[in-house]
Amino acid sequence: MNTRIIQTVFALAVVVLLASASQAQGIRATAKIPFDFKVMNMALPAGDYDLSNLNVTTGALYIRSKDGQKIAVANPLRAESLTTPEHGYLVFNRYRGNGGEEVYFLSQIWMQGQNLGHEFIKGRDEKAAALRAAQRDMITIVLN
Repeated sequence: MNTRIIQTVFALAVVVLLASASQAQGIRATAKIPFDFKVMNMALPAGDYDLSNLNVTTGALYIRSKDGQKIAVANPLRAESLTTPEHGYLVFNRYRGNGGEEVYFLSQIWMQGQNLGHEFIKGRDEKAAALRAAQRDMITIVLN
């Protein structure tokens, strides 16, 4: 009897591990970002970027400028959508001050054909920008 319970528990554990592995979302994309932005508290200039996973299991992401001069590493949370996007895209939060200054923060990454995406936690800099902002917009950039 104990052997049968152990086998059942083991089989369920294997099923759960396989299901979670199949949910892991691989990222390999490029994007042209026309404005300076921040990923959490890391500042990056406008330009062409490669996005990829450092580790699919942990979800760590690697964002590198095409010239290799600027790099950001972040560990976003998993996000889920009811719809599956036809195109991959990035979502930025744009905060505008009364003086016209703008600051952009990478908020989400969605890959084509995947309803599970990546959402970044608001870092210290974004929280401060949100408090100062007169207006907040969401900007979407389609991935190449």
